[in-house]
Amino acid sequence: MNEHLHRLFTDAGKLELVLINDRGWIHRGVFDCPDQLLAAAKQHPGYSVYTSINAPSDRVPATNRLLSAARGRGGLRAEHFIRRTSLFFDLDPVRPARVNATRDEMMRAGGQAYRLIEFTDALGWPQPTIINSGNGAHLHFRCDLPATPQIDALLARRDEILSRVEVVEPDSPDL
Repeated sequence: MNEHLHRLFTDAGKLELVLINDRGWIHRGVFDCPDQLLAAAKQHPGYSVYTSINAPSDRVPATNRLLSAARGRGGLRAEHFIRRTSLFFDLDPVRPARVNATRDEMMRAGGQAYRLIEFTDALGWPQPTIINSGNGAHLHFRCDLPATPQIDALLARRDEILSRVEVVEPDSPDL
């Protein structure tokens, strides 16, 4: 995980860290130092941990500390990003909300991830970072694309195509 985090920092320059607990408490901050981000995340065991994966504008300051925020308040939005440095695929088994994937579903989602990698290999894409998400697989492909409405439209089309695959349901915000 540290290798992947360092790659994200190398490509994006800084990342937003978002921590959410089961009571809805949210802590978020923008970091330009991987070690400080990891230290901040470790101060909140039991929280779900999320990071941005693309390059924010230079106008977004890195504070290297967490602030509390209400759900839906603050944080980086699409307009804060200037480049897409990672294309993200979240491959989860189709299942009811708030139900964990079974071992069999995890295996099928992993198989789907490897079929997607075979497909992208044939297109000449770089090898992705593969992460077990706990309910499926995350694939992060390195890229360098502008953060524009045209690219957003292409990514929406990607998610529409993936939604037709029987094993997975896309959940890929690319933020």
